[in-house]
Amino acid sequence: MTTFIIQSTICWFVLYLLYYAVLRKTTFFILNRIYLLGALLSGAGILYLTDFFKAILNEETRTYLAVNLPVMEFSGSLPQQSAAGFPWLMAIYLVGATLAFVRFFYGILRIYRLYQSGAKERHPGYTLVFTAQNHLPFSFFNLVFAGRQFSRPEIQEKVVGHESIHIHQWHSVDLLLMEILHCIFWFNPMLYFYKRAIRQNHEYLADVRTVQRFSMKSYIDLLLNPSGSHLELTLASHFYQSQIKNRINMLQANRSSKKDLALYLLSPLVLIATAIIMSSSTPQFWTPSGFSAGSQDTIPAPPPPPDVAAPAPPAPPAPPSASPAPPAPPAPPAKKKSMDAASKSSLTLAPEPPASNADLMPADQLDEMPRFPGCESMGTKAEKESCASEKLMRFVFSTMKYPEDARKKGIEGQCFAKFRVDKNGYIHDIVIEQDPGAGIGKEVTRIVETMNQMPERWIPGKKNGKAVNAMMTLPVKFKLDNAKSGK
Repeated sequence: MTTFIIQSTICWFVLYLLYYAVLRKTTFFILNRIYLLGALLSGAGILYLTDFFKAILNEETRTYLAVNLPVMEFSGSLPQQSAAGFPWLMAIYLVGATLAFVRFFYGILRIYRLYQSGAKERHPGYTLVFTAQNHLPFSFFNLVFAGRQFSRPEIQEKVVGHESIHIHQWHSVDLLLMEILHCIFWFNPMLYFYKRAIRQNHEYLADVRTVQRFSMKSYIDLLLNPSGSHLELTLASHFYQSQIKNRINMLQANRSSKKDLALYLLSPLVLIATAIIMSSSTPQFWTPSGFSAGSQDTIPAPPPPPDVAAPAPPAPPAPPSASPAPPAPPAPPAKKKSMDAASKSSLTLAPEPPASNADLMPADQLDEMPRFPGCESMGTKAEKESCASEKLMRFVFSTMKYPEDARKKGIEGQCFAKFRVDKNGYIHDIVIEQDPGAGIGKEVTRIVETMNQMPERWIPGKKNGKAVNAMMTLPVKFKLDNAKSGK
């Protein structure tokens, strides 16, 4: 979610900057309307664009990353189950969105009340509603609202002519879409700028068409002399806006030449460039809580160590009269007994050959990262990842033992174990990349190997619905309690 908010804000900002600096000065108002609405939708769908270009870029430069699991601090005892913290950010967002939607529906209710209380005149294509309130004229879909002070025919003709342009060009649809997006992204300041730009462009469109029917001088005089109180409804197209000076300047401006149409070719180029830049940003690591920026450089997948066959158990002694029995075949990995951790640091326990770099899927291309088993009954992918992270932590803490040698020597530190989860959910190629010593690395290796003997396998990483090989990094922080370390 954080990635989407950041990317959509950047996209909206860049596209608005192009509009403000270049396109708003042109008189191609219909194209500007299309551009502003397209910019809003592009920002809302920016993740699809970045994913598209990310796939293309990763085909050309395949960077192999490891999936980083969260750091687990182990002190030699099983931690108490901590209650999840209150989701303050989500609560704040929901409160803000609720207030925004309340305001949205209240605006509709106000328009409905004006319609109910007003005197209605049916005309071809629109309904004129005279209200008892002293307010400025505005339109909403096929309704034109005006106070009694605008009942004079010479004023009414120009006002209704202007508002009928809003009706015929369906400007209320734009405003409705804008308000819904504003309710969803109420926290994003870029929506305020888009709302203002869209409203202003609507007025330009209506003004240009209106002065084709009336004298420009008399129409400008009408704009400069509003009467009545300013009742502004967010969903309505108002005849009098605060940007009167800009409207008059645009009416008197020279029409843009056809050469200026080339400026609109910048919009797809800017959008594509923005999506590509966000697709090829700094290396990142998958974490159970989502896609977050990595704090270290890309970690290439290590070359797979040669498989070391586990020693077969000795054959039972044969009777004197019988010939010596042949060596027993190796036992399957699911039935192996616990072995000395020192002899297993590079064993491949699952019955699959080591994967080459070509078989490994880069972590930033995974649709789903590998997960610890036991959470597939959860609803969303985020819930499954959160549950899997919790179960993995409980498994590690309930299975791991603080090495006695490290405890006696007071050795603490962080241990990193890197391993591969194959397409069937088995663990391979365990490598200790950082080891504080005194048996800590061996203990972490033992824990990772024990996962192959669980009743359930890991849920493999997936790409396009298919299971793939993926590298994982498990960091475990060993920390002694003062009482237990004798300090």
